Amino acid sequence: MILTRSPHYINVPINFPLTTTGVTLELYIWTGAQASPPATPNYTLTKKVPSASTSELNIDISSKIHDFLTGDLLSNATTGLIAGGNTVVWAKYDITYNDDTEIIANLSNTLLAIEGYGKYEQGGNPDYPSTNFMLDGDTFQISRTGSFCIPFLIVESEITVSEDGGTPASFPLTVTTNSTTMVGYLWINGASYTGNILTVTMGANTIRLELVDECKYTPQDVCFINKYGFQQIMPFFKEKVETLRVKDKTYRNTVINNANYTTSDHQIKTYNKTGKKSVTLTSGFYYEENNEEFEQLLLSERVWFLSNQVFTPVKVTRSSMQFKTRQNDKLVGYKVGFDYAFDTINSA
Repeated sequence: MILTRSPHYINVPINFPLTTTGVTLELYIWTGAQASPPATPNYTLTKKVPSASTSELNIDISSKIHDFLTGDLLSNATTGLIAGGNTVVWAKYDITYNDDTEIIANLSNTLLAIEGYGKYEQGGNPDYPSTNFMLDGDTFQISRTGSFCIPFLIVESEITVSEDGGTPASFPLTVTTNSTTMVGYLWINGASYTGNILTVTMGANTIRLELVDECKYTPQDVCFINKYGFQQIMPFFKEKVETLRVKDKTYRNTVINNANYTTSDHQIKTYNKTGKKSVTLTSGFYYEENNEEFEQLLLSERVWFLSNQVFTPVKVTRSSMQFKTRQNDKLVGYKVGFDYAFDTINSA
């Protein structure tokens, strides 16, 4: 799998550097059935062999694929399955050697690509989790009045949800090679459950969801595109503070008319007045392992407030965060600032 926010290198061995002058890479990008690539490549790249001592070339294809990932926003009114849509695309490369002397077999491969990234510590060409759940961690919180979504690669025949260890509710899955249906979301509606713990199981892997009741404040669900290029929801349970910032321009107006003026005229005139709202959310208390969620939120390029299936675009304004631990801080919780990603006065 290709995570397009990090480099994905195609390693091309150069076994005959004295006669091989370069390589040509044709890149095909599409959605739908794996067996139905486009007839012509989206990109054709040529790379020269720089010297007779060159033993390999490495070609990064991530940036070429990234713009093809539209990332549809998905939601559901009730607990259920949602197809992943255009969250992933297929990417096929064909590499031919430019060599008039040696006969060298072409290199070809087809991979699934998503709008994710890897960390430096993971090394080159990072991959998705072995659990097939596109989340880091196995314990999360969900507001009783909010939602949670679990993205996953469909490799099993069903995914189940059990409430407080009761009889699991089964959701059947179909394994395909169509990019629009081979990944999906299990959408969880917190109001559908009266218990405290939901256990989501797919194959041998489980995710634990803790339902949280907040009595004083109205929790705010924050949806963001996570490390693996999928929607993830994090509830902020506590205080919400909204601020309006206003900018304008002024000029000194001439109010004299026939040697007179009225005192209700503006001598200092205002124009081009604009406003932007910002919000500070307080998370409430989380487990230390959920620090990874906060990190991915700050690193996300696309973030929304989610309320009643309405996505409101916002931008995280906090540019740094000192992560808390139980050992040092006892309780783990954060305040995070957001700007609404639009002007208060419509300027579109």
